[in-house]
Amino acid sequence: MSQALQLKIQDSAEVLWQAYKRSTCAVERRRIQLIALLTDGKSKAEVRAVTRYSDPAYCKAIVRYNAQGLAGLRDLRHDNLGPPQLLGDAQMLLLAQAIRADFAQGVL
Repeated sequence: MSQALQLKIQDSAEVLWQAYKRSTCAVERRRIQLIALLTDGKSKAEVRAVTRYSDPAYCKAIVRYNAQGLAGLRDLRHDNLGPPQLLGDAQMLLLAQAIRADFAQGVL
């Protein structure tokens, strides 16, 4: 690791490997693997060879772990609900009724 970026070990290697085995998210598993390998004493080059992380992604994972622990390694895309609906429930009902009425008249 570079001098400016040091891993703050917050969990034992055993805890990290258990979290790795429990995780069902490939992104999260790979990030946990990176931290677990470093905790096991592997060098940056060895870890990058195994995980295939680019240098910026490697550094980002360490920064996130240092700041938030295991929770920082989660893939936050799973929590993204997307943009808010453009139509409210009442508007969606009116639209569905209009589409059904048109369909019943043979209008596509």
